[in-house]
Amino acid sequence: MNQRVEVLKKIARICRKLRMPDRLITLILAVALAFLHIIHFIMVLPKRILMFLFPNRRVVLTYSALIMLVMVTVTVIIKVNGPGQVVYGESAGSHGQNDISQRVPIGSSGNISNTQGELQQNQHTPGETAQGHSSGELSNNGSDLSLPEGVASAGELWYQNVATSGELVDGNLTREQINRMRFLLKVNRLKNCITVYIQDENGEFTIPVKAMRCSTGGDNTPLGVYKTTHKYEFRKLLFDVYGQYATRIVGQILFHSSSYESDRKDTLIADEFNKLGEPVSHGCIRLTVEDAKWIYEYCRLGTIVEIYEAEDPGPLGIPEVIKLPKDAVWDPTDPAEENPWNDKKPEIIADDTIYVIQGHKVDLLEKVTALDTCGNDITKDLKITGSVNCNVTGTYKVTYAVTDLLGRSAEKTISYVVR
Repeated sequence: MNQRVEVLKKIARICRKLRMPDRLITLILAVALAFLHIIHFIMVLPKRILMFLFPNRRVVLTYSALIMLVMVTVTVIIKVNGPGQVVYGESAGSHGQNDISQRVPIGSSGNISNTQGELQQNQHTPGETAQGHSSGELSNNGSDLSLPEGVASAGELWYQNVATSGELVDGNLTREQINRMRFLLKVNRLKNCITVYIQDENGEFTIPVKAMRCSTGGDNTPLGVYKTTHKYEFRKLLFDVYGQYATRIVGQILFHSSSYESDRKDTLIADEFNKLGEPVSHGCIRLTVEDAKWIYEYCRLGTIVEIYEAEDPGPLGIPEVIKLPKDAVWDPTDPAEENPWNDKKPEIIADDTIYVIQGHKVDLLEKVTALDTCGNDITKDLKITGSVNCNVTGTYKVTYAVTDLLGRSAEKTISYVVR
């Protein structure tokens, strides 16, 4: 009995450290007490049965010892070989072949604390991330965390863009070199944006290399510093929706794409995609597929994620994200070959020849309209080369060019005839 009381006291102390409500603590203690009684009953039941069947005390002790030995052996076997790690997520969905269920060890200086009911791993032994391998998983390539060969200092590195293939456009860095680098992901919860940093020559994360527009969950997204622990190519979330390229930050909080109706790429919910930049998630951090895939592919497990709030969005600002028509079912940033947006590009709508009456003022945008890949009006973004002298008859060539938020371009040359 004294042992059970001590166990209950330890559980109560842990619950109070985690700042649980008193009612919840009482419930936990009641369940624990019931569990201890059941265990005690199970432990003494064989002995009582044997005493009933075999009045001889030596036989009872022999069989009791044998049963205890079997129980201990089975427990050790289960502990060593069975069952797989339990991955806590936004749903009780099964984990497919594309899951990476890797545990990040907590170092001797680490601790576990509770933040809004989620498990928070604050500190870990640097560089310790277990490697797991299964069909379709994403592994961390290489263990060398130094800068790529040929790079004098981290200050010389600067990523200009991410191509649709998922490769970083830099000119000097290969995919393998990127996989050897470390990143810091700073999430500004107030401004709904992420800034990616790399290390400088002193090993400090001071160099901003990429910005992403995101949707946090406001107060439902916990502030703090964490390390990523798991990755999933497609993940079931709350309310029977799905996200692509999910990376677990802490507890139920993940980076992932905007919401899908199922685990198929052609079931995107356009209205949710168009809310990127607003605090509309249930705690997770939503991104375009392109950005979620970037984190999934390039940020190894154990990558530091800092979630904070500030009026300054960050040194690279907040990128714009293209808007989708309501009937769209694909994310246009998804690099999948079957994505129908791959065959579309911006369009400049205008006649090839425009006639102008001599002496009348010419508005070079009056009869020209530009649409982006998704059909949004981007006429204001047109770059115009050439001019028209409306006082002198003749033919003038004017070239219009535009690039949309997907990085796709269109160009058209129009002949203005003054007569």
